[in-house]
Amino acid sequence: MFEWTDSEIIVLPIAFACMLVITIAISLGLKNKSEKIANIPLTIIAILLVVLELVKQIVNIVQGYTWWSLPLHFCSFFFVWCPLAQFTKGKWQEFFKTGAFIWGAFLTVCFYVSPQLIIGNATDDIFASFSNFHTFFFHHLAILYFMLTIGLKLYKPTYKHILYGESCLLIYVIIAIPCAYILNTNFCNILYASLDLLENLRLATNQFVYNLVLFLFGVVSVVIVVLLSILVRNIFSKKKKVIYFKNNKDDV
Repeated sequence: MFEWTDSEIIVLPIAFACMLVITIAISLGLKNKSEKIANIPLTIIAILLVVLELVKQIVNIVQGYTWWSLPLHFCSFFFVWCPLAQFTKGKWQEFFKTGAFIWGAFLTVCFYVSPQLIIGNATDDIFASFSNFHTFFFHHLAILYFMLTIGLKLYKPTYKHILYGESCLLIYVIIAIPCAYILNTNFCNILYASLDLLENLRLATNQFVYNLVLFLFGVVSVVIVVLLSILVRNIFSKKKKVIYFKNNKDDV
């Protein structure tokens, strides 16, 4: 945790800078466009995520399939949440956009705290194998989706999104936990932890307590992400109102 390899120190800031430039350019370019137009970049990313995941499945089938290749990892669900967020309508779209946004927040924080836990040693040689290529670009596309959602102001948080976010988390848990045990595959660190702190907790208590702590951590994190999003939105809204009234006063 908090330790980057030499290749990560070089590659990840460059990749982040590229995503930041893309986000700023697209956000400024589509600033005054309709929400439908503003969603086009996110739709393209959602399609790319699906394509990358499908190609990954095909490649793994050809090379020799293992249960680890199943898209049941926490990050794999971007290929579910993002397309559903882009191609559904109304309340369902709001529901899935909330899931995609919260997943994006989780990934972005975890990714830059400990990149190796997310993408392994992919930065050592991104094009050495399809696995490295996939894991590097898939996760960066997911982060870019999150950044563009913020830059284009396409996520409008409300308190009911806490329930939406918890529901998305529950959907993942209901699917991933049984599969992890049935297939004996460590999706999302369900069977054991990559972090020493959590693994020590599992060994000192038992599997049920460990899994419960993971779940509760997810539940609390959803609340924090939504509340912070609402707080930031309210702060910027108040600043806009102050600027608006000040400008009107000056005109008078």
